[in-house]
Amino acid sequence: MSAANKRASAIDWLQAEPAFREVASRLASMVELQAMVSASYPQSPLTVLSLSEDGTLAIAARNAAEAARLRQLEPTLVDHLRRRGAAVARLRIRTRRNPADAVRPPPGPPRTPIPETALSGFEALEASAQSEGLRRALAALIRHQRAEHDR
Repeated sequence: MSAANKRASAIDWLQAEPAFREVASRLASMVELQAMVSASYPQSPLTVLSLSEDGTLAIAARNAAEAARLRQLEPTLVDHLRRRGAAVARLRIRTRRNPADAVRPPPGPPRTPIPETALSGFEALEASAQSEGLRRALAALIRHQRAEHDR
């Protein structure tokens, strides 16, 4: 059985049940909208998420770059969908979350503080530095590292 026949069978079954007729109608319109969106923007697979009563069509883009591109094309896409008979007033674009991004690598080992002999060398450099900016940067580095040593 092809995907279109399975879809038609599911919609027919839903329409046969009085309690599910509205669901069947919304499902059929969502399937039709998905086909329109795919035809209107064939460069990338977009997923229709919902169509609200005020005509806001929510779609999912693959990533943030794709979502930004779609936001630029929103007026053109909305116009194209309207010409094909869709009651779309505007788009709401969401990015799909990548499950791999949710897993963060464990933190690395703690940094070892700068040795005391190196800090003494930085202090000597600070005292002999002619640039005020360099002196301030070295003083901040030394102050920060001394605080790390005291912990």
